[in-house]
Amino acid sequence: MTGTTIDFAPFAQNSTAVRNATTFDRPDVLAREIARLEGQFAALDLGRVYLMRVGTQLRQYDGQRGGYPISLNPEAYISISDPVTSRPFGLQFRNVEDIAVVPVGDTTAARNFAQRHGLNTQYEIAGDVVLELAIRLIEAPPAIASGITIVRADIAAARISTRNNQPMWDFGLTSAGRAPAPTAAAPGSMPILKAADIQGVRVGMPAAEAAGIASRAYPTERYRSDQGGRWYRNITPGADRGGFNNTDIRCGLDAVSAYDAAMSFAQGGSLSDIPVADVSEACFGYDAAMGDGIVPRGMIARISSGQRLPGATFEVVRQALTEKYGTPTYTRQEGRTLQWIGRDPGRQDGSLVAITARIEARQGGGVVLGVDAAAYVDPIQRRAPVPASAPSAPRL
Repeated sequence: MTGTTIDFAPFAQNSTAVRNATTFDRPDVLAREIARLEGQFAALDLGRVYLMRVGTQLRQYDGQRGGYPISLNPEAYISISDPVTSRPFGLQFRNVEDIAVVPVGDTTAARNFAQRHGLNTQYEIAGDVVLELAIRLIEAPPAIASGITIVRADIAAARISTRNNQPMWDFGLTSAGRAPAPTAAAPGSMPILKAADIQGVRVGMPAAEAAGIASRAYPTERYRSDQGGRWYRNITPGADRGGFNNTDIRCGLDAVSAYDAAMSFAQGGSLSDIPVADVSEACFGYDAAMGDGIVPRGMIARISSGQRLPGATFEVVRQALTEKYGTPTYTRQEGRTLQWIGRDPGRQDGSLVAITARIEARQGGGVVLGVDAAAYVDPIQRRAPVPASAPSAPRL
């Protein structure tokens, strides 16, 4: 599956072979157990179908959709945990739209369906049901926090029944169930993004080159140093507090650090603490690396942009973002916040980047869009960087 690299050591250490090993041979036994688990994972059959039962609800009959909607949210997940490490996972379905509605037909058919299965016909929830699913595990998208690791699956077939196991509706095979089984990707491999730049500037680009691009596109330079820069077009009166510090006028999503934004995003937060700055017609900024992280000194470590789109809708902006960056890795807030994580197609070194976009309604009509890009480090595998020139022994 595509996703973050799995650490097999905790599983191997819990095996009977390692627990029974002596102090003398435990390192060798542990190495053999890790190799065995890696081999089993590499041989994982992605075509295998797993069966599961999930309690959910039918919502009240929807005449426009011709049926009873099932309470399934494509952004939600089922919480599960690993029995060995207790690490939490979230099982998320990619194709819930295939079983989103029980299609009973017109109001007469809906009334008969409700009477036959004892459904409520007055309140928002028509009844509690059991959803039986046949699923295929597809991918583990790159993690953005150590709290929950998402595992995505396709629903191959589904049916619903009452809590008393009386059949209600059989969806049969879904489009994913009729499709050929997916082929396995290299364990821990990262997807290559469709694009990874913001207005031609990408993470890892020399700061001087980025400044040249910004200066040509934006007439007002408010801040520029070896640590970063901010450029604007038509600053809103009152937004300028008279200073020239980059914190005086925000740009896009630059209110908090990229890591804090990712942590809040991954934990399902509302991101209400990261509103898009609406202080100018458009803005662009970057922060240069100081040499204390994974991006070399003097190169772009983070990019922020913001723009007003008075005549745009959420759907139009989402479509434009998807056309440029591809299918989002994560979606929150009913599609208002999107994130892509993967390899930069414009960098030969395959650098990893996280791109976050947030769309907000603007008073007076239209929307305001903020897009942020930053170097990505898998929090699960996070390690403190060690400079290549770091000495391995003290000078005496």
